[in-house]
Amino acid sequence: AVVSTQSTGKHLIAFLFTLNNTNRSITSLSISTLIRIYMALSLQQLSVSCIAKNIEYWSSNFDLNLVAPNFRYLLTPFDMVPDYFIQDIIAQVLSHKKFSLQVLCLFADSDLTRLNLKNCAQANDQCIEHLAFHAVNLKYLNLKLCKKVTKIKPLANCTKLETLNLSECSKIQDSCLVFILPALQLKSLNLQNTKATKSTIEAILHSKNVNSLEKLNLSCLKIDSKTVYRMTQTLRNLKSLKLRICNDINDNAFVSVDFRPYQENNYKYT
Repeated sequence: AVVSTQSTGKHLIAFLFTLNNTNRSITSLSISTLIRIYMALSLQQLSVSCIAKNIEYWSSNFDLNLVAPNFRYLLTPFDMVPDYFIQDIIAQVLSHKKFSLQVLCLFADSDLTRLNLKNCAQANDQCIEHLAFHAVNLKYLNLKLCKKVTKIKPLANCTKLETLNLSECSKIQDSCLVFILPALQLKSLNLQNTKATKSTIEAILHSKNVNSLEKLNLSCLKIDSKTVYRMTQTLRNLKSLKLRICNDINDNAFVSVDFRPYQENNYKYT
């Protein structure tokens, strides 16, 4: 890659300004050291961009017979690549609308801890199956607005999941939620505008999530005041509860609630 010195100079000034604003000391670093740091960051960004734009080159020859559940471990060109680097590549692949099962196969392994597939039209049930089989150490998964995802039972295998966003996943059945929730120990769960029912809430209240759940979004669901009251009595570590447009809930759900424990946890109710 050829970069003009004028362009490099402008970006270096911007980089130094950013570094200074983060309260990091730059007085002890030489100009040459700062330039090497900046160029390293630039090369990383360039690498991410090039890989994302040409992802078909890496994924086109991938044999789908290797996907779950046939093989547990797959060697790909991106083995040993740092997790944060993978996150950047996937984000750009999504922005170019080039995501596919073959692409996921390149990156889904035991080192993957975060995956944001928000509004990904290509994400489907086969992707979820492969992800759950290979990315067993996944901690964060965002499937918001993934309309083709209907079956998530394989996610019960991702026992280290802490954050799960299924908002607007309108095709996921309540039975799937009831199946996976007892197997997980989530800190944050978003079920806004899904097919979650009272049975889903019961699954939450009779699982490990009782002691771990801190954030819960049940907006746009058909739940009643009695169910909400049970939640406030049972989920003692809850810090945030969202119940927007839950028309079957009235003030009686909170009349007898002792909010002191929640205030200690900076509890927010909306």
